[in-house]
Order: sequence, then structure tokens, then C-alpha cells
Amino acid sequence: MENLSKLSEYLKYRLSSKSEYDIHSPFLFDFATKVLYESENYYSYQLIENVREHFLKDKTEIEIVDYGAGSKIFKSNKRKIADICKHNVKAAKYGQLLFRMTNYFQPGNILELGTCLGISTAYLHQGCRKANMTTIEGDPATAEF
Repeated sequence: MENLSKLSEYLKYRLSSKSEYDIHSPFLFDFATKVLYESENYYSYQLIENVREHFLKDKTEIEIVDYGAGSKIFKSNKRKIADICKHNVKAAKYGQLLFRMTNYFQPGNILELGTCLGISTAYLHQGCRKANMTTIEGDPATAEF
């Protein structure tokens, strides 16, 4: 019975401590409310997601050079753009978080390593258009596309 009581207290704590109002640091509170928990639907989101939808329909096949440990999903180095977009591009919620972070911090320079199809790049750039954006993609075929 004592373990059940401890579990109950822990669950109450976990459920009650997820609010941004539990954060005492002014910087973290501001960051949490304006970036992490912010839910505004910016106009750029739909523009970028339209590009993603276009890529998800693109059957163009390219041959990539894999510099990593190989793919657990793909058996060959020939891949369709739609498959690359489906399996390698970050989900919209992470891109939107990148947008909100760059929008909040307004950095002067942004360096992105591993551009892939440029969806994350678009989110980063739309969040802070005045930043000097440098993006690097190691695979020549993907970079050319």
C-alpha cells in the first residue's frame, strides 16, 4: 500500500510540474512560453509544408552517396525524392520548433550541417530572414536537387 501511495504522489507531481509556470528562471520562463509552448500557426508553416507535400509526391530517383553507417530502410543507394522526404526529413513539429527558436533568438548567423531536401533550412530561414544562412549537404546528388 505504501508503494501505491508513493506512486500516486509521484504521478501527481509529474502531472502538475509540466506547466511553464513551474519554471522560476525568467529566461527559461520566457523561452518556454514564447518558444516551447507557443502554439501560433505562422503563415510560413503552410508555405513550407506545401513544399514538403510536393516532395512527397516526387518520384524522381537520385543516386546518393551514404557517408554514414548505411540505411536500415533503403537497400540501395538509388532513392526517390518522395522516400527521402518521408524517411529523412524532420517532422513538421520539429521544423516549427526551429522556426520559433530562430524567431526568438534572431541570430546573425545560422550554420546547418546536413541539408537533405532543405525543409529544415526553410524553417530556420523563415524564422530569421536577416541571418546569414550557411547550409552544407555532403551528398552531391541531393545538394544538386
